Parts: sequence; C-alpha cells; structure tokens
Amino acid sequence: GRGRSGVKLQGGDQYGGRGGDGGRRGRGGGDGGENGDGFEGAGNQDVRTKLLAILLSFSRSLESLPQDIALAVKEGVISPELLRRYLQAERSWIGGLLRLWKPFRDRFLADPQFLFKIAVQELIGNGTALASEIVVRGDEIWDEMEYVASDLIVGTVVEAAFVWILAPRVPFPSLTQTPNSGLVRFLGSLPSHCFEASSAARRFNILQRIASFFSSGFTYAMTGLGSGVVGTGITYGLISARQTFLDPEYEPHRPLPPVIENSLGWGAFMLLSANTRFQFLEGLELLVNSSLRSQQALVKFLIISLRFGNNYYGGVQFIQFFRWLGLQESSQQA
Repeated sequence: GRGRSGVKLQGGDQYGGRGGDGGRRGRGGGDGGENGDGFEGAGNQDVRTKLLAILLSFSRSLESLPQDIALAVKEGVISPELLRRYLQAERSWIGGLLRLWKPFRDRFLADPQFLFKIAVQELIGNGTALASEIVVRGDEIWDEMEYVASDLIVGTVVEAAFVWILAPRVPFPSLTQTPNSGLVRFLGSLPSHCFEASSAARRFNILQRIASFFSSGFTYAMTGLGSGVVGTGITYGLISARQTFLDPEYEPHRPLPPVIENSLGWGAFMLLSANTRFQFLEGLELLVNSSLRSQQALVKFLIISLRFGNNYYGGVQFIQFFRWLGLQESSQQA
C-alpha cells in the first residue's frame, strides 16, 4: 500500500494511503471516471492520494476546508482539478465570498465562466437599458430620473438573476441526513437548466429536463413578480421624496404604472420569454464551450455576442408584450 500522507481528519484519525480496500463508493455511483461537474463516479485510493497531495502542496489540512468539501475529499469523489481550482480561488480576492456563501461557491466552481457571464449580462443588460432610456426619454430624462433610477436598480438584480437561476452547481455531498419528501428529493435531482450535461455522479433523464424547464420558469416568474413590485414601489417612493423635499409642485409627465398589473406583467414576461430564451442561451454556451475548450478567447467573444443578441431580442419582446397588455403606450398613443 501507499504511505500515509500525514493529513488529519476531524476526530484525530489520519486519512492516508492504506491500500487494499479499493476505496468507498462515491455518491452518485458511476465508473470512477472524472465527469463534467468535477466529481468522480466512485471514490478510489488513487484519487484520494492525489487529493491529499494537493492539500499538502497548498499547506492545507482537511480540517481547514469547508465540511462538505472535506467530506468529498475524504470519500474521494471530488476531482483533483476541482479541488486545486477551489484552493487557488480561495487565495484570491474572491476567497472570502467563497468561504461565506455556499450557493455562490458551488456555482463558481461548476462553471469557470460564471463570473464572466455575470459581468457580461450586467454590462449588456444595463448598458442597453440605459441607452434605451436616453433615446426614448430624450430631453425629459432629467425630469423622469425616478423612472430611470428605478429601472436601473431593479435591472441590476434581474440581470444577475438571469445568470444565477440557471447556473449549474457542484453537487457536494450532503452533511445532513434529514429525510425529505419525494417532491423535495425530485426537485433536488433536477438539472439547473434543461440542457445541463449529465455526468457520472448526476444523470438526467428527459422527465427531469422538462421539469427543470418549468421549475426554472416558476423561479423566473417569482423573480419578475417581485421585481415588478419593488421597482414600481421605488418609482413611487422617489417621486414622493422629490415632491416632499425638492419640488412640491412637481407632477410626473407620464402616468404612474399600476403596481399589481405591472408586477403581474413582469412575472408573465419572465416566465414566457426570459426563461425560454435563457434556457436556449445556456444550451448554446454549453455547446460553444465544449466545442472550443482550448480557445477561451473565442469562447468569451461568442458568449458576449450571444448575450447581446439575446438581450436585444428580449428588449423588443418586452415592449411588444407590455403594449399588448396595455401597460405601455406606443408612440402613436403617447
């Protein structure tokens, strides 16, 4: 067998190179090969030895890792590449956020392009929105700054949600043994989006992919509904503050949007348009990344192009949809 590595587990036991038992099975089964989410299909002694060597190279122990990552190392079900990427990122400017916010960490580790996609979506989404505000409102933009500020504040949250909701996550082993209902287990088994690749640790069937589409759609709808309420509330609040503290005689040039109708319109748009568009966008980006893995500059260019086209088309759909609902005036009606 291999010699002990000297890395200690919680409780004082050493976890090292005792050969002969072939290792414990990793969560999710499989054939032991590395998969797309950074997990091994089956824990084995060789993988564990590599993981412990990586820890030693970073002068880290199992006790210093988050508990779920330490468990994945102990069971040998995390790939050496994923562990190395986590340890490298933990040393960077983003390390504190990775340690404190598990949902962010799991998305960051699952997709090397995650932060890039967030940045691109924010810049394109808010950049095009601000440009549209300037063009549409023209010289009245300063008189209607409450609307502009509300749109940009809510837009910042919504643009991040577009990426966050469909971002894949690394399936680290669960630390709890609390039994869940069948529905909770089923929802937990769904892919993040309907085109997410299967792996040795997580395999998705057609039913799960269809359910994922509708589950994400519901999340998008709730995000849109909440954003509509908050955005309309911010607009009302800013106008009220302006009338109270700056200009008691100020009256909005445009009618204030109805809170309930506007919020329901946002929810419907997110469900019907945004969810569908971003599901296909994730599938296209997955195809681009897998086909051009060695040409990351080209991958990033295509991500920017795809997201710009998606945002442009979504903006057109938004105007058409809200005019159809009677929640936005056309130029002929204004």
